[in-house]
Amino acid sequence: MSAAELADLWIDEFRHGIEGSGVKPGFEQIEVLKAQGIDPSSFIWVHAQGGSLEGNMRAAKAGAWISLDNVNAGTKQGSNYDISWYAQRIGALKNAGLLHRVLISHDAGWYSPGEENGGDFRGFTALFSHLIPMLEEAGFSDGEVKQLLVENPMAAYSLRFLQVDRGPGCDTQ
Repeated sequence: MSAAELADLWIDEFRHGIEGSGVKPGFEQIEVLKAQGIDPSSFIWVHAQGGSLEGNMRAAKAGAWISLDNVNAGTKQGSNYDISWYAQRIGALKNAGLLHRVLISHDAGWYSPGEENGGDFRGFTALFSHLIPMLEEAGFSDGEVKQLLVENPMAAYSLRFLQVDRGPGCDTQ
């Protein structure tokens, strides 16, 4: 599809639902999961920095993970998604009592489609060299930093098993 055709499709899905189902893209994904008996904690909203703060909060309150990706020290101050933007968004989620639903990532490396040789290499240090010091300056404790870097990813990406009730007389082995 061309860019225009793809845009038309996505706009139509937003207005009328995906493939005529009535299910619209976005947070209604969480409602679909819940309707199927799936806990929203199974859902990780990647690139959630593209959503509004209110949307991030709604999804986190529902139990979904909010993944703020593409943390990049090379983004100019004052532009969309510079380091201070991430610090402010994470701080707002913390103040709302939602830090336990936040994931962060560099989303770095060196491949940019369309750029010669895949573009310029972006390192994997911005979290540690820029974002974490900014969060600490904003009053984040060592425990809160550990929660972002260790505890949240461990909880989000751990395997969870469901116990299935197969009914009376069924072999459960």
